[in-house]
Amino acid sequence: MFDTIVLNPLEINLDFNNPRFSMFDFNTEEEIVKYLVQFEQIKELAFQIGENGYNTIGERVIVLKNEKDQYTVLEGNRRIASLKLLFQYQYLLKSSERKRIEQLKLDIENFKVSCDIVTGDIKDEALFKISAKHVEGIKTWSSIDKKVFYYNLYSQYRETGLSSDETLNKIKIITPEGKVAVRNAIRQLKFLTSVYDATKSHVSSLKRLTQLDTDVLVSRVFSPLKQELDLEFNDNLEIVSKNEVIYFEILAILGKAVWVDKKLNTRVFAKKNQWKDVVEKIPDLAEKIKEYKECNNKGVLHSEGAQSKTPVTTEDNDNKEETDRGTHRPLENKEPENTVNNTVTQNKETKYKFFVPRESVTINKINHNLTEEVTLFDENDNEVPRQSSEYNRISFSCTHQNNIVLDNNVINPISENGIYTINAEYDTVKKSFPIFLNVAMSTPRQEYQVLFNNKWYNESLAKLSSNHEYFKICEVIKKLQSFNVLSADIGEHIIIAFLLRNLIEYSTKAYSDLLNLKQPQDKLSPLVSAVKNHLVTTTRFSKTEAKALNNHDMDIELLNGLIHDYGTSVSITNIQSIGQKFKRYFSVIFDKLYEGVNNG
Repeated sequence: MFDTIVLNPLEINLDFNNPRFSMFDFNTEEEIVKYLVQFEQIKELAFQIGENGYNTIGERVIVLKNEKDQYTVLEGNRRIASLKLLFQYQYLLKSSERKRIEQLKLDIENFKVSCDIVTGDIKDEALFKISAKHVEGIKTWSSIDKKVFYYNLYSQYRETGLSSDETLNKIKIITPEGKVAVRNAIRQLKFLTSVYDATKSHVSSLKRLTQLDTDVLVSRVFSPLKQELDLEFNDNLEIVSKNEVIYFEILAILGKAVWVDKKLNTRVFAKKNQWKDVVEKIPDLAEKIKEYKECNNKGVLHSEGAQSKTPVTTEDNDNKEETDRGTHRPLENKEPENTVNNTVTQNKETKYKFFVPRESVTINKINHNLTEEVTLFDENDNEVPRQSSEYNRISFSCTHQNNIVLDNNVINPISENGIYTINAEYDTVKKSFPIFLNVAMSTPRQEYQVLFNNKWYNESLAKLSSNHEYFKICEVIKKLQSFNVLSADIGEHIIIAFLLRNLIEYSTKAYSDLLNLKQPQDKLSPLVSAVKNHLVTTTRFSKTEAKALNNHDMDIELLNGLIHDYGTSVSITNIQSIGQKFKRYFSVIFDKLYEGVNNG
């Protein structure tokens, strides 16, 4: 049994590890709620709750309590997100929808949530309850959500130091499915993620993986492709291929056929014995598979082969009964008859062992030094420190590819995005590895062209986030931070002006309410004057600092004009100047809001 507690839903954090959205790398709850509004129909659920009340019968919310007495929802994310949409994120809705909510005159006191409390020591018990419901129960997750659930658990347990087999045994305890099913689900997700990444490198507009149909890739393609290419799995349940570059290209062809051209689905590929026919029908696929096999037969190993630091494992029968316990059988390390080839050679007199990435490396920054991607080990298998001059002896090249330029092992900013094969040479050892260059092609901006520095954002949020009364101020600050690097985009200027004006009004009124200041009239400029004078009187603001706001009325009118008058234009320099004038004003107010009225 769990302890229970009644909580304000706005005090409950959404679970960023929830299978529905953990793959998206969301940074804020707002991003999660926005996604759920667009793709998970929580808007309809929110209206239903708002109009009919929150009914908890048979639908218990489970929350995880941490050592700071903070609560994160493990079960009931959609319901908590719906309540947050009603009371916190209404601005994500259309104007007509917001009016519909306003007419309901909702009071959050009537929507508090009864929750089962979970702490770290009984979390597994809660996870079993959740997985029993969603894996085989009344509210089954989608196939991809279930795979993500298992993958998240697997990653979390592996990080604690458990082996792969120990991790699978632990997951088996908290799910109604067997160990083999869990293992296969994780392998399939990693395969799907690889297909997605390969396809995304060619089709940047590709939808998110959870929004794509993956059935044919899992139920039809995965198994025959594994046999065709003689693929193996390492101890981390990842596919290990003999040539990562060509394998990556094969996955891109398959992903394009399924998600872009829509020519490969379970109707076309209805039975597994159709694999060879399917291969012939998909453009370039048969040729790439043939190229992969030829490279493999020649002993061209792009993924390190027997030198792999992660043990490679295989299983003769992935679908055997649970009683077999899915035991891993290590592969024998076999040296090829010809141990020297054009791609991988290892001179016995070489001072250090030389390793390159086994999988494609995604590079997102300009002037990237490729020596960061390779590793040297000494005779005792200790990694050679990066400061060692030995790394300077490694050279890189990229032949027969005209869209990338390397200057002293650094990728020149003029290089174009794409997939490349990098050749690396250390002493007489030559190896190669694939990279995916994916640098954002934005116009370089000078460092001073920001509204506020990150330190100011972080300190401001730290001060205000502890008091839920100021959550709207926090949300404005977060949104401003997302537009912090100033551009020439007029649309962004309008958004920044709107947010900056809101921040002035919210913070000024919050200070005035806290200190019970007499508000001169229902206009912002006089109220700013009253707060500024109070700050000077209480010595929180020096007269010199106050002078910076002498023309605050003109600054506010400038922001108002840009917001309300379609004919008004304001330079980003003016907006930046206003932000800098009010920066100290904001900081002093936030300090007082953090301290509260009873602390001076």
